[in-house]
Amino acid sequence: MPPSDNYTREVLARFGDFVGPGAQWQRRLWNVGLVAALRELREAADAAQAGALSKAACKGLALSTEQQSANDPGAGEGHALLRLRALLREDLTAGGANYQELIAWTDEIEHDYLHRWQRAVAEQDPPEREQLARALGMHLVGAGFSMPFLRRWARSLAEGEDPLDAPRLVAETIELSKLPLRRFDVVLTFEKPPPRRFARPPEWRTARQISAWLSARGFGSVRQHGGLLLTIEARDSHAAAHASGDVADRLRARASVGTRDGLLLQPTSYVSGHPEPLPQRTSRRAEVRALEREDALLRLDQEGPLDQSLELLSHLNVSPDAVAAAAGWSAVESLLSGPGDEEKLITADRLAGLVACSWPRAELTTIAWARIYQAGKHPDALADELRGYATNRQRADRVLRAVVDGEDLQLSRPAELLALKRMQRLTRSPREQLLAVQRHAVGSLRRLYRQRNLVLHGGQTAGFNLSTALMLAAPLVGAGMDRLTHAALVDGRSPSEMAARAKLEIHRAGTVGAPALTALLE
Repeated sequence: MPPSDNYTREVLARFGDFVGPGAQWQRRLWNVGLVAALRELREAADAAQAGALSKAACKGLALSTEQQSANDPGAGEGHALLRLRALLREDLTAGGANYQELIAWTDEIEHDYLHRWQRAVAEQDPPEREQLARALGMHLVGAGFSMPFLRRWARSLAEGEDPLDAPRLVAETIELSKLPLRRFDVVLTFEKPPPRRFARPPEWRTARQISAWLSARGFGSVRQHGGLLLTIEARDSHAAAHASGDVADRLRARASVGTRDGLLLQPTSYVSGHPEPLPQRTSRRAEVRALEREDALLRLDQEGPLDQSLELLSHLNVSPDAVAAAAGWSAVESLLSGPGDEEKLITADRLAGLVACSWPRAELTTIAWARIYQAGKHPDALADELRGYATNRQRADRVLRAVVDGEDLQLSRPAELLALKRMQRLTRSPREQLLAVQRHAVGSLRRLYRQRNLVLHGGQTAGFNLSTALMLAAPLVGAGMDRLTHAALVDGRSPSEMAARAKLEIHRAGTVGAPALTALLE
């Protein structure tokens, strides 16, 4: 069903950015939708009652959810919306009357959320393209669909045969969200057979049995030493593979403390109905490329707090969820907390400031390279000019000049045209746009902090939003840490100095004497 109008075409393009596995950090989803946020608030209230979260953290989540509901057509309207917002400002202690009302509102909004959006996009003045794409992406991710699945789903809509307008797009989203959890047969395989003294569970299959199962489903010959045949309920095959990875993590954890013989499981799973093996954990993509840019990857003379924090940060990409949350947040807190901080939550706000200041250059650079690739084998003068610059900073500066001067960059892809509009809004009201970006980042980073506390103080290694919080926040953590690492390697500036600089530059952006939007942290 190809898009029948520019509005729908651009919504699908932005949706593809939000859920695209290869999308740059500044274009990915950062937060969950309203329904998931309300569920998370209930979890936070329970945790506060148990002492795993502070009441202040719970209150902060409630207030941010209230702000989210104010600008979301799916939250309702009129007196109903006013009551929901008032409730989110009240005491939500677990077990109380307000807590019970929160549960009722969550069920009501979940039932009607997408239908309200369908009515909103059918109006003469529909919501902005970015808002609709973000709402659909956040809702489906919060419902448990994997990003690779959603990317393919959106592509299938765009490449179908029948016309697709915005109400029909939301209708397709409604039908997708109605689908029940599917049952998947998933095989975990062992690189080394478990010792014979370990009792085999009912799910155990010998190497011969696993080979027969794999061959019957088109996976061919796989070197393995037996495995486990699991039945997993999930939204899609990628989500099922990720769930099997949780099982593998639990088994490895048991073996690490329960025996001197480890369990060697392979890192991919085989999901019946999917044509190829799938990773049990996709990269969360916390990337600190400053180490490579400044040729510091193999330097042995750099020690101290920053290098130690990078060791902790690495767990965001490679460790099980609970370890990743604990170690990843410790990397942030060790650098950005300091004297006078009454709440460690302030470190999320400081990191969000660094993210906001990094956002313009990242987006402008992505636009520049998109313009180069658009020209392909037949480059024009602008593409040649952009390619000829020695650094991405110069490319970003060139695109920024074009935006300010109103120059036609002749972009063709809807995703890049939307990115250009974001940059145009930024140049018109830099402070307001940077503050908006910071607020989005704060929501994601505070979610990671809460999930970390649920792990450390509540012993919850499978919280409602733990895996999602890591997936959404890790690229932002990487972006902020990249700025801190660059500043330390190039100028010797401390994390606290950088956090202060970010706060200053956000608030004076656009004023006389303020640095260029590509140089907010320099």
